[in-house]
Order: sequence, then structure tokens, then C-alpha cells
Amino acid sequence: MNIKTVRLKPITIKSIRDFILDNHIDENKVIILNKYNFDDIILEHLEFYKVSATFPYKIITVLIEEDPFNTITQNNIGIINDYDYDFNYIEDSDNTTFY
Repeated sequence: MNIKTVRLKPITIKSIRDFILDNHIDENKVIILNKYNFDDIILEHLEFYKVSATFPYKIITVLIEEDPFNTITQNNIGIINDYDYDFNYIEDSDNTTFY
């Protein structure tokens, strides 16, 4: 599997959104974040929107996930193809996890 990494500092919902738009990232890609950056994004979501994030967590149709491979360092993002990433979310399911 090929993981493209990019330095993105600071990592915020807005900076990820801008990165997605600027680089024409579509729903066929998955952005993976270091566990600390992922936690920061989820906390930012809670603080700004005043509601818990729902999972799968997406920004502009792009799935944002915590790095399951422990290869992404802080303040970097990884971009992989969605078919290279085995996630077990069932879209439109009532079994959505909230944090």
C-alpha cells in the first residue's frame, strides 16, 4: 500500500478542508491522521458545533481516520486510496458511533 504523506500545520478542520479542495481530493481517498491530531479534530468538532462527531467522520465526502498503521507523525496527513483501507463502517446504518 502506498501512503502519500504531506506536512500540514496546523491540522484543523479548516486546514484539512482547504487541503482537500486545493488538491482535488475526492471520496476515493482516505485521509489518515496521527492519533493525537485525530483527537484534536474530534475535539475541535465538538467545541465548534456543540455536538459529538459521528463516525465515519468525513470532511467534504472524504473519510478522515485515525492512522491504524502508526506510521503518520504528528502534523502530517496520509492520503491513501479507499480500496487500500479496510474500514468496517456501514453507510446509512443506525449503528453510528458518537464520541
